[in-house]
Amino acid sequence: MNVSFIDFWSNFDNKNNLLLDVLLNCFHNVNVVEPKKADVIFYSLFGKEHLLYQDTKKIFYTGEAVHWDTKKIIYPEKEKSFASLSFSYGTEKNNLRFPIWYFYIDWFNKKTYGNPEWLVPERYLYNVNNDFVNTGTNFCAAIYSNQLKSRKKIVKTISKYKAVDCYGRVENFKKLEGNEKEKVKLLLKYKFSLAMENTLLNGYHTEKLIHAKIAGTIPIYYGSNTVINEFNKNAFIVFDYYKKRKSLNKIIEIDNDKILLNEIKNQPLLLEKISFDNVYKFFVKVL
Repeated sequence: MNVSFIDFWSNFDNKNNLLLDVLLNCFHNVNVVEPKKADVIFYSLFGKEHLLYQDTKKIFYTGEAVHWDTKKIIYPEKEKSFASLSFSYGTEKNNLRFPIWYFYIDWFNKKTYGNPEWLVPERYLYNVNNDFVNTGTNFCAAIYSNQLKSRKKIVKTISKYKAVDCYGRVENFKKLEGNEKEKVKLLLKYKFSLAMENTLLNGYHTEKLIHAKIAGTIPIYYGSNTVINEFNKNAFIVFDYYKKRKSLNKIIEIDNDKILLNEIKNQPLLLEKISFDNVYKFFVKVL
């Protein structure tokens, strides 16, 4: 089978990526070729080159819930594609849930995909005793570059108790250099870290919670409530935007109770091992 990948994010490697690894573990013969020679084209939302190939079977991928350019919600079923892989839990025809955080895990012992530059070893998801040592000398960190109103309010609320150290590409923020591993190393100095999604839509969960957890912090998560469908709810704090004071009181309680703090820290992020069997079945069905 000849496949091609187009319109993906910056530094996406057509010959070294998670989708290709899944295909190689599902089919005996998979070749990456130019789009015009492909039997199947995988495309995402970072371009319009896919529109040139109307007669080729196409599969749409989005890990994002909102389009980076138009700022509109992405509905996989509205794409003119044969099938889709997305964040959605929906029952759209030929759609499979394949969240963006999958791309940050080293399922196939690859070490890197270029972007992400560093992959989280799979065992870190199930075992809190990973290779990182958290000192927890500082209170709380937040790493983000999209200055949303909700994020500003959450940081402001928590900072009423103790100041939150903010990093990212925002004016007056501390700068953060390096790849995903450097981000995790930075968080090793903190008890808590804010993991705040760009938007709240069912199924939209990114790598933010994972990086916060494997750094040994207690993640303070802001995102869709469907997070507990996937991750161990006892391994982090869910910040309720509409009950900010209650959420802050929970943080204060944990910060001042060493036993409770360690109980949460010692909870694995996932209780059951992730299986790609449903993904393999999906590809066999649509390809």
